Amino acid sequence: MAKKQKFSDFKIWCSEIHSLFSIPMGIKPKAQEYKKYERLMNSDKEKSENDLAFLKKIDEKIAILNDPPLSKTAINSLLRQYGKVVYNKKVATTGDPMSFLKKGTDMEGEAVELLSKIDKVKYKLITENAENKFLIGRCDIFTPENIIDIKISWNVNSFLKSRTSKVDAKYWYQMQGYMELYNVDESELVFVLLNTPPELIERERVKLINKFMVGEIDRDKYELDMENIESAFTYSNIPLSKRYFRYKIKREPQIFKTVYDKVEKARQWLVQFEKDMKINNLVLPSDNYVKQQPEENNIESDTTDPDQSDTRG
Repeated sequence: MAKKQKFSDFKIWCSEIHSLFSIPMGIKPKAQEYKKYERLMNSDKEKSENDLAFLKKIDEKIAILNDPPLSKTAINSLLRQYGKVVYNKKVATTGDPMSFLKKGTDMEGEAVELLSKIDKVKYKLITENAENKFLIGRCDIFTPENIIDIKISWNVNSFLKSRTSKVDAKYWYQMQGYMELYNVDESELVFVLLNTPPELIERERVKLINKFMVGEIDRDKYELDMENIESAFTYSNIPLSKRYFRYKIKREPQIFKTVYDKVEKARQWLVQFEKDMKINNLVLPSDNYVKQQPEENNIESDTTDPDQSDTRG
């Protein structure tokens, strides 16, 4: 059995660093509030009680913003990591990403082989985690001068969207974490297009059948998609030059004072959460509901979470 992790020594995975930087909802002043704040601060006119109350409110928001509590996004990330440690369960976060996740993890070796062909360098897939007192992670390829991490696109559409969209902050922080762990100053984030494994293509066939059976798509759409599904997920006939692109990312070591401070805050939260989880019988205060109007107690969430009936993922 694996050694039980002490949450007072919790280390965040590089892929989750970004979650620590998310701002809790309602803390950051709005643009119009900033404008009014600056106008009042720069005015020599006598301020009304309302003006002074407004300035105090924004000052309090700014103070909290300088050292914000963990956001819901950060807590959800910590819950996923807690679940992996305590329950030995790893759960997809949203929608139906298990196929995407499986393609990404099962094909790491093939992705490294593809990049070896492209670069004409014999790369080797890293299989051991690197860690320090605060971080843990494993890049795909490590050389003494460079870190390379490969993102395997689900299909040609997601590949092209990655080319035209701003790179997700998640990936930028992830690469910063790798450079910190491996102590290198440069890294590369490479997006590649690989054939989808047959078992995942078969899963897509089953999804098409289900869509047709429940009337989500008509017969013409079903037959067309079923006929083209094999070619839609295989790319061997595409030239290598059209199956990858890469970003060079430089190391920004100055961010890690803040990163490590946030990891300390995450440790405190997890230690307290672990204590709370030892209590199985809870009391739900009626005041949380009685003081609200019935309509307020029944507002639908503006996000769809497939695990909402169980726990927030």
